[in-house]
Parts: sequence; C-alpha cells; structure tokens
Amino acid sequence: YRPDLIVNYKSETDRWIDSLFTLIYTSFFIFLIIRFLHKNYTLERFKSNESEKKYRELVENSPDAIAIYVEGKVVYANNECLKLMNVSNASELIGKPILQFIHPDYRTLVLDRMLKVTEESIVMPLTEEKFIRPDDSMVEVEVKAMPIQYDLKPAVQLIIRDISGRRQAEEALRMSEALHTAIFNASPDATLVADMNGNYLMASPAALSISGRTSQSEILGHPYTEFLAPDDRKLAFSHLTQMLQGIK
Repeated sequence: YRPDLIVNYKSETDRWIDSLFTLIYTSFFIFLIIRFLHKNYTLERFKSNESEKKYRELVENSPDAIAIYVEGKVVYANNECLKLMNVSNASELIGKPILQFIHPDYRTLVLDRMLKVTEESIVMPLTEEKFIRPDDSMVEVEVKAMPIQYDLKPAVQLIIRDISGRRQAEEALRMSEALHTAIFNASPDATLVADMNGNYLMASPAALSISGRTSQSEILGHPYTEFLAPDDRKLAFSHLTQMLQGIK
C-alpha cells in the first residue's frame, strides 16, 4: 500500500548489513527496557521484603499473643502466643485446626466470626472467649480478628489477650463487696454512707430502725441535714467540714 516506504538495496550484502544494525539497536533498546523494568521490580521487591521484615519483628515483639490461620488451620504463632497456650514449640500449634483450641461453649460464636472475617472482610472487635491449651487446661481470653494476606493467601490474624488475671481480680472484688454488704447489713450499729455533698447513698437496716423510716427510699438521696434537729445542724456541719479537711 506504501511503495514509497520500500527500501531498495544495491546488493544482498547491503540488505544483510542493514538488517544486522537494525537487530543490534532494536536489541539494545529492548535491553534498556528490560533493565529498567528489572530495576524497578527489584526495588519494589526490596521494599516489600523490608516491610515484611518490619511487620514480622513487630509481631514477634508484640506484648499481645498473635496467631494467624489460613483455611481454618494455624500457620503462625508468635512468642507470646506460645506462652499463652503453654507450649514450648510452635509445632504444637502449627497445622492444627483453630477450632481445636476453642472451648465447645464458644465454637458457634467463633464460627460465625470466622465466616464474617473471611467472606465479608470485616474486622471483628474484641470478644471474650475460652481457649483450650494442648495440655487440656483452659484460659480466658479476649480476641480480635482481622483479614490479612499471608503467603499470598487470604488469612485471618488474631490478637489475643489473657484476661484470667482480670477475671480473678473481678471475682475477688465481687466477693469483697458481697462480704462488705453482708457485714453492713448485719451490723447492729446504724451505719450510713453519704457522698461529698452530704446525700445518703447507703443505709443499714439498723439505720432505718433508729431513724424511724421503713424503706431505703425514705433515706437514700436525701441530705443528712434532713435527719438532724435544727439546733444540731450547725455543729454537724462544722464536724463535716473538719472531716473533709482530714480532721477526724
């Protein structure tokens, strides 16, 4: 269609020489392109490796237990996770189904969370669960789950916190409060507790009796001055002021 573009060579040798030079500078141009692409690929790969290295260091040194599972099986557990699960080697966890370590009472909840985080890519908030360790002991934990990529596969990362100590402290506080309430209610002395404004918050049964009231609602929320004879209010207020100043 374009005869003007046809090159007529004087000889076959000229044609071969022109073809050779064309091959050389075309190859050189292709080499430059490949070199440029390779350089950028290497740089991106280096950045990716550095980023992955920093991520692994962060996870390994995390104060929280961290585990990763792919297709329902554990593929990674950091040092804190090994301590939490009371194992000395990651091989005791790697390759095992994650549900194997979930207490039966929580498996329905965990399955529902697993579906949401894998199928809907939802970050699941902290929730309380119970884990079963390989030695069959149990530990109470809080777990947060989030979708990630691990070895180019969809995975789930778990951030796990041991709340056994907190549970024990809460139980000890509950027992202490129950004991205090029992003593408060059983005391033959009239005992009342007021806030810093002088309004009653608690009143023992003996306080109800001595004040001539029949229900807590007649005392709680009322100011202490309401229960004093007018002539004694000035002295009582003086005593209260001194007490707030640290004078018994």
